Amino acid sequence: VSTQSTWEAVVSTQSTWGIPSIGMNGSRSLEAEWRTLAIGSLVTLGLYVLHDIWNERRTKPKSRKGEEEVEDVKPNFGVKIGRTVYGEQSETVLKQSSQQRVGEVKRDQNCEIYKICLTGGPCAGKTTALARISERLIERGFRVYVVPEAATLMFNAGAMNNLANYNEVQAIRFQRNLMLVQMDLEDHFTEIAALGGGKAVVFCDRGVMDGSAYLDPVGWQTLVDELGVSTVSLRDRRYDAVIHMVTAADGAREFYTLENNAARYENTPEIAIDVDIKLRKAWMGHPRLYIIDNTSEKGFETKIRRAFEAVLNVIGAPQAVSFYKKYLLAPDSPTEFSPILPENLKAEVFDVEDTFLMTDSDLRRLRIRKRGQNGQFAYILQEETFTKNGEKIVVTRGLSSREYLGLSKDRDQTRKTLVIKRRCFLWEGQYYIVDTYINVLDGFSLLIIEADRNVGNIQLPPFIKIAREVTDEPDYSSYILSKTSYYPKSEDRPAVTRKLSKEEIL
Repeated sequence: VSTQSTWEAVVSTQSTWGIPSIGMNGSRSLEAEWRTLAIGSLVTLGLYVLHDIWNERRTKPKSRKGEEEVEDVKPNFGVKIGRTVYGEQSETVLKQSSQQRVGEVKRDQNCEIYKICLTGGPCAGKTTALARISERLIERGFRVYVVPEAATLMFNAGAMNNLANYNEVQAIRFQRNLMLVQMDLEDHFTEIAALGGGKAVVFCDRGVMDGSAYLDPVGWQTLVDELGVSTVSLRDRRYDAVIHMVTAADGAREFYTLENNAARYENTPEIAIDVDIKLRKAWMGHPRLYIIDNTSEKGFETKIRRAFEAVLNVIGAPQAVSFYKKYLLAPDSPTEFSPILPENLKAEVFDVEDTFLMTDSDLRRLRIRKRGQNGQFAYILQEETFTKNGEKIVVTRGLSSREYLGLSKDRDQTRKTLVIKRRCFLWEGQYYIVDTYINVLDGFSLLIIEADRNVGNIQLPPFIKIAREVTDEPDYSSYILSKTSYYPKSEDRPAVTRKLSKEEIL
């Protein structure tokens, strides 16, 4: 900058800020002139900086309402992340999650979106099931979106996923990147589905919990801690339902093949079965888990039909088939109403609270549920509608904690909130639920089994004492059990009128 232009800038600044003007040959001393020049230069520089900052803020795109800008942070493995995690908040994500944005769009567009994870072992028929089910839903007026499997995308793009050659750190790092890709795909597909309005189903080819089948418990916990999420949120909050299709290696071995998916590396039926069992255990405890096995004598077509019926059940279609066997359990002792499970049997334990709300019709029931473990909870709203011909249509959707608290103010005052200790476990390939009702009378337990209507005899675990079957008895529905005036039949009183132990209550 020339001396003359600098001097002109100083004179301009002096005029602006009220500094007395001086000439090049003024009467003031040279020292005073240089002091004034220095002050003017500093003020001018400060104004230029402020002007640049203002221009940057004015031209920068505004973020969504409620969002905060976050810098990418470096986790221990050295890969930058600064993204939105669906259904979970952490220090590395935007405050406004994808789930909230989808909720806003859904309210604006008046749409219904069901997000269903279709998972299972290798060569289980998932690809065929997705194609067939999608076609049938489109015929029924649903818009269908299929989120591609992230592992296959990465493999086809050159990302080798031979986990057998990875050390522990590499395996965690690979699964973390795979999970982030999967979550991004799911979130963006769900947001796009919400923009379309109306009814839509988003199928996810595998889900984020699948990664836990390829890591040991310590490695998986390291991964979720690194991402600032929890197993409960990933398993219970991201998907409206999980449909697990069992590998053909387990029950239909003659049809097991690796030819239709190059991304597979389970090169023997035994490895495929082991992976399948781990995947079932990974999702065990989800509120709506359907396990579609290979036990039907009618083969693969029946397997596809059962998967389709599970989807219809989730979306509340009139054709839906939901069939559960229910058994009243005999207490193991006068103080033990919850059956004692074998020590080597892995079970997921949940705290559940069911509250029924006031409705304007006897043909409509509303129930809100709080369900969780380890201090992490998920909330749902379930609506049951009975048609004139006796069909029951059930529609379930997730709630935020704020929505749950708001709805709880409308609870039916003639009913209590049911407090339930729920235990879920797998035995001989079948999924079982034991519900212990803590605040109904003196407490009692029910065994619940999801079954196909065409299945004859159901195998019951030998370590559980059955009092009798109560499948079709209204007295053992949650709706009746919640009545403050509830009292059991005389024949069942020995099973429900003794005290729970302090250990069970705790």
